[in-house]
Amino acid sequence: MSARLKEISKVLVANRGEIACRVFRTCKKLGIKTVGVFSEPDRNSQHVHLADEAYFIGPAQSTLSYLNQEKIFEVVKRSGANAIHPGYGFLSENSDFARKCAEENVIFVGPPPQAIFDMGIKNKSKELMIAAGVPVVPGYHGSEAASNLEALEKEALKLGFPLMIKAVKGGGGKGMRIARSADEFMSQAQSCQSEAEKAFGDGALLIERYIEAPRHVEVQVFGDNHGNCVYLWERDCSVQRRHQKVIEEAPAPGLSLETRSKIGTAAVNAAKAVNYSGAGTVEFIVENQDFYFMEMNTRLQVEHPVTEAITGLDLVQWQLMVAMGHELPIKDQSKVPGPFGHAFEMRVYAEDTMAGFVPAPGLVHALRTPPNCRVESAIVEGDQVSVHYDPMIAKVVVWGESRTEAIKKADVALSQFNAAGVETNVDFMRKILRSKPFQQDVVTTKFIEENRESLLGKRELSSEHLALATVTLSAIQDYNKGQTLVRRFRLNADLNTNLSLKNDDDKELQVKIQHSDASGQSNYSVQEIGDCSASNVEKKGNFYEMDVTVGGKKLSVAAALGGGDAQNVLSIFTPENSFNVEVCTLGPVDKSQMDSEAGGAGSSGSVKSPMPGTLEKVSVKAGDNVKKGQQLGTLVAMKMEHIIRSPCDGTVEKVHQQAGQTVGKGSNLFTIKP
Repeated sequence: MSARLKEISKVLVANRGEIACRVFRTCKKLGIKTVGVFSEPDRNSQHVHLADEAYFIGPAQSTLSYLNQEKIFEVVKRSGANAIHPGYGFLSENSDFARKCAEENVIFVGPPPQAIFDMGIKNKSKELMIAAGVPVVPGYHGSEAASNLEALEKEALKLGFPLMIKAVKGGGGKGMRIARSADEFMSQAQSCQSEAEKAFGDGALLIERYIEAPRHVEVQVFGDNHGNCVYLWERDCSVQRRHQKVIEEAPAPGLSLETRSKIGTAAVNAAKAVNYSGAGTVEFIVENQDFYFMEMNTRLQVEHPVTEAITGLDLVQWQLMVAMGHELPIKDQSKVPGPFGHAFEMRVYAEDTMAGFVPAPGLVHALRTPPNCRVESAIVEGDQVSVHYDPMIAKVVVWGESRTEAIKKADVALSQFNAAGVETNVDFMRKILRSKPFQQDVVTTKFIEENRESLLGKRELSSEHLALATVTLSAIQDYNKGQTLVRRFRLNADLNTNLSLKNDDDKELQVKIQHSDASGQSNYSVQEIGDCSASNVEKKGNFYEMDVTVGGKKLSVAAALGGGDAQNVLSIFTPENSFNVEVCTLGPVDKSQMDSEAGGAGSSGSVKSPMPGTLEKVSVKAGDNVKKGQQLGTLVAMKMEHIIRSPCDGTVEKVHQQAGQTVGKGSNLFTIKP
């Protein structure tokens, strides 16, 4: 097979955020000019600044901007770009878009349209894999029942439960539900179909046997237009919440050399079955040393940096070379470098882990990232994590000589990732890295669920936390000569003499503050903790750095005060963990006001929005009787569908919002009379 070489002189990246920034960096390295596109809320985003030129393409709604093919091709013509890199998500796995590129004589930096189509239709891809001899999970992939839920239910009863219901055109953890019994199959299928229609414009479904505790192992493959195809080792992506990856690593631990060779060969056979070229990922479910084809992602993956870390290759550069018609830089599987050492990627999300991993968009008013590792991000200090798109802030990538060393480096790197103004999952990921099961065992996709209590158990602020907050805040006040105090507690004292602090349980702490001595050290005495001090206070950007000693224990502390919607929040970061406290001006605080401002329900039947979003569906009306857990409505936020359920048995007293209305976090949605 031969291919004519085509030079890429200018690339339009039909995407946003960190992947657009990632592609731009490699293009600049190769001397290729770049074009960016942006929606209304992305006008000042980093990918816009990194592009050589950038064009406005529409409002926040993706269907009117990043998914609007007409707008994209208008920019191609205006800019003179002769290639499009789709990134991941949005149009990256849209075969019609890839075909349109060919019609417009624009180089598509991705696989052939037919390969995207064949692997994008999950039922068709399973049939192709069976023909190619690639092991697949037992299931039903027939097209005649794909959109007919009643027909699909009959097939489900034949297969038995539990079953995984998947959108035929799904991906990224969306359009997936588990049905554990016949009784819940229809409701789960309806929810899956609804989410699939919104995310992919197609509600067709397939079903397959659900393996309770599998590993999620994926193989990076690369093909060219000359018939060459190799695999660049594998990644383990088993640490997931809500079917979305949190921590990825390469190579996958616990695989024998024989299995590593077999799964890599199977992935190459899968790619060759559709004449694949470019970067792709073949995903497998793994039980012990057995593996089954799950799906193929016909694009560059979010987690591709860990493969780059263990091979030393630039996968975006390979994509561009293949798109221009060159052969793969390495065609012989035995010459593929690595795997060298071990690498981890940690996805830092703006989310409230304790509330069930709900997105927590907002202003990142203070940000610092670890200095000695790779950080992929499009967020800088002062940026908004938008409610309209994925809540990922950054990807932190580390490499070590061994898995043990890489885990230690990953924990240190996360301790140095400090984002103030939004809730993040950083401490949650640090708990994962520190847990013995993760360090010692080969984990499955059930890892988070099985270790929920240790990873997600409610953390009460201890006396040490309270003392640390008090000392840090007082040191900041000494530095700024300000008049701010901790709001989380009831305060009755003068800042310059004594403080009487009460926590939420009305436990009182006496704090005596002394002015800075000649050495610049501020000294404090806290009941039950003892002598405390703060020294070496410096302000670097929006962070205050200092050494704080609490009860004989010295910690390096970084703190940020206020900003954006978090004007009254003090964020504290230590090598051990991070936490927030609310602050206010000096003076007594009304206890009832505190309860109200803390987001109290007011009554046990008040149902509030857990995040900003659109209340797409209202399933009840005033006067309806409901059971605890019954669906009241559906909230759509950050590309995900969230079911709003009743907190108790009772009667719907009031429906506060109408379907289609945009709501903020904490907005009253329903009132249920218990």
